[in-house]
Amino acid sequence: MNPALPLCLLLILVLFPSLASSLNLFASEDWTTGYLDASPRRGGTFYYLFRSRQPKPTPIPPLMIWLGGGPGCSAANAVFLELGPQTFSHHELGSLGYNRFSWNNASDLLLLDFPAGTGLSLDLSDSTMRGRSIGYQSEQLSVLMQKFVESNPEYKGRRTYFACEGYTCQILVKFLASHKPADVSGIVLRNAMLDYSSQSNWNRFAYSKGLLSWIASAAYELQLAVCRFAISLDFHTSAACDRILDSVAQSSGVVCMENLNAKECYERELSVLTDLMTDRKVQDSFGISGFRPFSVCNSTVRSHLDSELKKSAAKKELQQVLASGVKVRMVYSEFGFVQNWMGGLAVAEGLEWAGQSQFKAKEMNTDACAQWKKEQTLEFRVIKGSGQRMGWEAAECLFQVYEELVR
Repeated sequence: MNPALPLCLLLILVLFPSLASSLNLFASEDWTTGYLDASPRRGGTFYYLFRSRQPKPTPIPPLMIWLGGGPGCSAANAVFLELGPQTFSHHELGSLGYNRFSWNNASDLLLLDFPAGTGLSLDLSDSTMRGRSIGYQSEQLSVLMQKFVESNPEYKGRRTYFACEGYTCQILVKFLASHKPADVSGIVLRNAMLDYSSQSNWNRFAYSKGLLSWIASAAYELQLAVCRFAISLDFHTSAACDRILDSVAQSSGVVCMENLNAKECYERELSVLTDLMTDRKVQDSFGISGFRPFSVCNSTVRSHLDSELKKSAAKKELQQVLASGVKVRMVYSEFGFVQNWMGGLAVAEGLEWAGQSQFKAKEMNTDACAQWKKEQTLEFRVIKGSGQRMGWEAAECLFQVYEELVR
């Protein structure tokens, strides 16, 4: 053997370390990424799995499964901006740092780019035709969970929790109500849009904040009533309703619908995230073959489901989930505008279940992190000082909700 070869190999390793190591992504974590194939013909769903930071041996940690908002917004939002083990620094946005409030402090953490076409997931070949159905997406979620357990049999029967955001919570709640998975112990519904009719209350929310006059609010109420009625008749009026939302926001002087207090709307953060996710070195470290285009939120995925999400409601299914004994945490930001906490509270108080009257009668409590009230397995919480990206602005308070849930 040529004696120069070992020296050459050593030089290669020193000068050209593995891409994952050179990026130092999740260096101290036990993590993996990959694809779950709901159907080989239709591509796969990209996932991130971070195992618990708890030292071993410990009791087997539960599993938390995260579904991003939109639908169509990538799990990378949560991984790098909110609740993952390594997030961007507020003070030095271009750098990633250890997140001491990562949700894998309390459990294993699985985050999905769901539905297909989201983030780094592959498009469904028939998404234009079938992606419009919430029922279809809930069935896809069931298949993905089966595929995950088949690939990772150590999670069979594992105590499991779900978290979701925005409209995606409708898909999750309908999946839980129809499939009733026995190992699910609790769910976190974050800024959930569960009933468009009850939650399209932007005029009233703006009026409560002193941003809109009573007369203007009343005028918008009439427009929104017509919009809701048209949606109930299955007219394609989603764009018209969105224009009313835009008009209310403009009249109220709202610069960022995700955070009433923001002077800019997370553009810098999302730009940095996009740069990271489209870096070939990063995609290589994720084990992606070739190169995948990436967008923080895929508007095409959302548009396929938009009309049905506005017409549909998941209150009935959420009542079934509560009746099954699953713990439900409805968590809203204080300054989020579109899925605001007033609309969320109207949904929570309108749920028909064993504890409804007691829950509705209770006043909100206050602590350092939130205003909240709880009855039996239902808790409603408003995270103080936060916009819609509460994991970015109130990471510790959001983690507290989850830690108490899985404890």
